[in-house]
Amino acid sequence: MKQYLILWLLAITNIASAQIPEIWIRPTPNTSEVNMNTVGRTFIPKEQVQQQNFKDVNDALSFVNSITPIQSGPRGQQTSVFTRGTNSNHTLVLLNGMPINDQSSTNGAYDFGQDFLSNLTGIEVYTGPAAANFGPDAIGGAVNFITAMDTQNHATANNMLGNGQEYMGNLFYLWDGWSINVRGGSVSSETTSALAGGGEKDPVKNLSGVVNLQKQIDDNLSFRSTFLGRNTFADIDGHSLDQQAGYTADNKMYALQLGLDHMTKDTKSYITLHTHKYDREYKDPNTLTDNYESTAYTARAEHSVSVNERLSWGVGAEHRYDVATFKSFGEWDFNQTLSGDYNTTGLFGNLGYKFYPDLIGSFYYRVDQNNVTGNNDSVKLGLLKKDITPKLDVRTTFSTGYKNPGLFELYGKDNYGTQGNKSLRPEHSRSGELAFDYNIDKQSMFTVSMFKGEINDLINWQSNTYVNTPGTAKQSGLEMSYTKRTDRDSLRLFANQLNSDDASGAPQLRRPEYSMGANLSHALDDEWRVFGNYKYFGTHIDIHNSTYNNINMPETHLFDVGISKQIWNNVSVNFSVKNLLDQEYQRPHGFAQAGRTVGLTLGSSF
Repeated sequence: MKQYLILWLLAITNIASAQIPEIWIRPTPNTSEVNMNTVGRTFIPKEQVQQQNFKDVNDALSFVNSITPIQSGPRGQQTSVFTRGTNSNHTLVLLNGMPINDQSSTNGAYDFGQDFLSNLTGIEVYTGPAAANFGPDAIGGAVNFITAMDTQNHATANNMLGNGQEYMGNLFYLWDGWSINVRGGSVSSETTSALAGGGEKDPVKNLSGVVNLQKQIDDNLSFRSTFLGRNTFADIDGHSLDQQAGYTADNKMYALQLGLDHMTKDTKSYITLHTHKYDREYKDPNTLTDNYESTAYTARAEHSVSVNERLSWGVGAEHRYDVATFKSFGEWDFNQTLSGDYNTTGLFGNLGYKFYPDLIGSFYYRVDQNNVTGNNDSVKLGLLKKDITPKLDVRTTFSTGYKNPGLFELYGKDNYGTQGNKSLRPEHSRSGELAFDYNIDKQSMFTVSMFKGEINDLINWQSNTYVNTPGTAKQSGLEMSYTKRTDRDSLRLFANQLNSDDASGAPQLRRPEYSMGANLSHALDDEWRVFGNYKYFGTHIDIHNSTYNNINMPETHLFDVGISKQIWNNVSVNFSVKNLLDQEYQRPHGFAQAGRTVGLTLGSSF
């Protein structure tokens, strides 16, 4: 009741000024005006998150073609993301375009299970090698969390009817030339055990917040800063039913960004300083503790020029320093220890040219010098032909990428004799894509995309160390999507077929050959709106949780439905049901997922 009273007090408090500045999201790194048209991305705005009732980042990413989140239990548990059949550590994660992967993890992968949606104003997804834009580690693609300034004051409270509560709010204020934006939220969820067949529920509690500051110094120059903090505390389980009670994970992450933006009619220049820190702690019933910490410092400068309507170019430089330590005093990760660091300096440039008004070419190049792995370069070539027929556009790209070894793979060790290998080479990839966009009308589009890629020099554990193994991992697939947006309706249908084989030619685990889904949001009138989500996850191969043998996993069909009503002015109520059919399923094997969950949400914008 206390939280609902706070919500209503916020709803009647007018602290926003009518003089709201223009707020915009910075473009993709290493791009310029013309070649932005050839950058392939999927954008998930906060409006779609709200309409489709997505509850966390995994929810939103599940409805992007060729993106496969795998969560080891309910909300708050460890989550890996596979992009176009590549490995879980081949997706680079960014915060407003700056890398934030966690180097204290064994292979430098990012845990998507820790992120909820109260901090974000949007999510960008880039599929395919993106190293020429973002640098190392984007072999499969990149996911960019956007925390841009939100000028709309709002607050929501959600009761999951016996399974938890969620609260979030956003405040915007103008003071003496400064734009100030504060938002955050809390989540408390308790639906099921992490282990299939477990006898106790594994709850999660998350608290997160963002503070944005912006000041227009003069007509061309502005200052910006963003601070983000989140803390996720969850009960977790081991790999057997006798490892349940007393196991916990405490995951903290902090990030700070400072920047200057200088813009004229024909030029854009950005300087960004970024740092982030991970502090993870795992405990078992005997009070034994494992501590994982990593810190990164990054500086990036970019400059782009629009020469004329046909030609644009850009250049930039970036320097990043990573350091990670962890010590294990318990059972997790076999008493691993790590103390290591490295630094990477990158130089990059791009060129965009309109050969004709309907034919655009793009070129992106980046070279990185790492003090451990040496020089590595990345290239992306793109071509866009508009109006092959009056409504049909064709896009094609060729990309290369690479992934540096993680700090544990270089410097780590455990009490079973595993040692890091300082002689490891980066993994390298190349990929091609051909896409057709059919613009049915101004409100709807049908897209077909075909891609093929390969990865060499894969890093694997072998004979108590990590080595670059011979052979080539291969990925190929077909993606289809249909999108229609009107003032009253939003409809998206998608499907993909994927082949993903490791270097030996065997199918990759946890990557189904077929998946598809749908999102629908429809306004019945000015007050009532209904929505529905459907996701089909096809049969696939997994590894048995106990025997560690390969096992065939069944397909799943998941439905979410809901209805909302505008009560008065800017106050709305939303009723939703997730996993409507209460389907029981494990993904990965041995780890349970939440059944049917009912929620009631009260929201207000002001």
